[in-house]
Amino acid sequence: MSVQIGLWLLVGLAVLGGIFSPGAAQAAVCAFSGPHGSGTYTCVNTGNPVANGQNLSDTIHPASGIACGDTVVLPRGATFAAAGNGPGGMNSFTGWLGCTSRPITIKSDGLANLPAGVRVSYASTPQMATLTGTSADPTWNYWMGAGGYTFQGLVFTTADLHPSRHAPTIVFHNVADGGGTDQIHDIVYDRVIIRPFEESQPAPDSIPWRSASIGLRLDGIRMIGFAPRVPTEN
Repeated sequence: MSVQIGLWLLVGLAVLGGIFSPGAAQAAVCAFSGPHGSGTYTCVNTGNPVANGQNLSDTIHPASGIACGDTVVLPRGATFAAAGNGPGGMNSFTGWLGCTSRPITIKSDGLANLPAGVRVSYASTPQMATLTGTSADPTWNYWMGAGGYTFQGLVFTTADLHPSRHAPTIVFHNVADGGGTDQIHDIVYDRVIIRPFEESQPAPDSIPWRSASIGLRLDGIRMIGFAPRVPTEN
């Protein structure tokens, strides 16, 4: 089985989590400065990916007070493991809000070391923050009608899953009604890497399975990618 570094996209419609509503977040959020609408959440690396992930999940949940126009800064080299704060308790980081003219930006603090317009490579990962799944759920998901999210300098990946428990999609756009007013919208992937766990290993071609079927679903409106890297399986 060969793995070609290229574009792994599936554009389609999906129904997932439409019956759920946002639950309450926990109290732990990243440090905030400035007024909401233009403020910055600065997350730290606790050294524990699960604790990091819980803090990030709590920060991006509406209960934290996060607003359109805010920025979340993640430390380069840190790993954030998805907690059960997604729709219906899914182990997914989730975009909940619907923003348009003022997006929520989630970025690595090493972004300045990743030149704009230059496609990132696996050698770029020391300057990036990693969001990883912990189960067969998507690593990142969206609530119905969510939009206005910009991701910069991030790695989206899966846990080390046996193929019988693989994650069908790493980054999932939840178009719960199959189109119409609930479509995901205005998402930007800027200098990001989306890859299954195996691609982080020294010899991924020697691994006869993949822990994800799809890297990124581009369901929705105004989906933009700048210099991303998404592996594909042939």
